[in-house]
Amino acid sequence: MVIEKFIRNLKTKGLKETLRKTKKRLSSMIFRKRARIRELEKQVETQKKLNEMFGDFILFKEMKANGADDEAIEEVRSRILANENGAVRRALKELYVKKIIPEIYADESRKPVTDTVIFMESGTSPSPSSFHIAKEIEKQGKYEVKYIGLKIRKVPEIEFYDN
Repeated sequence: MVIEKFIRNLKTKGLKETLRKTKKRLSSMIFRKRARIRELEKQVETQKKLNEMFGDFILFKEMKANGADDEAIEEVRSRILANENGAVRRALKELYVKKIIPEIYADESRKPVTDTVIFMESGTSPSPSSFHIAKEIEKQGKYEVKYIGLKIRKVPEIEFYDN
């Protein structure tokens, strides 16, 4: 197909115009391929950072659970915070929203809940409306009230995901 177009252009436009169009088409193809290569290199770099950050995050969780000394925990935490960038945050958010949080919810939803009301807020403290509702529930004395603050945009990513 390309050869037919080339020959047709050669007959209708001439040699000089055909060579100019061919050169322009080839240069645009090369430009697109180079842009794609740069994009793939960025994706590979982001994936490397993400893998490193996940490794550090798992180490951080294990150290916290096993009661390691504060200095070692802080060193791992600082490595995690140093690796944070936009692409890593987006990948973490996608992973947590699509996989980890639904799995935790599915596990916890199977357990029975008795006499407990849970208020979950995106910030660090309850909103005024949920605060007043919780006060009324506490006055009745039938239920235990629990607040869970997700701390979105209030603390570093590691503490958000540590919740």
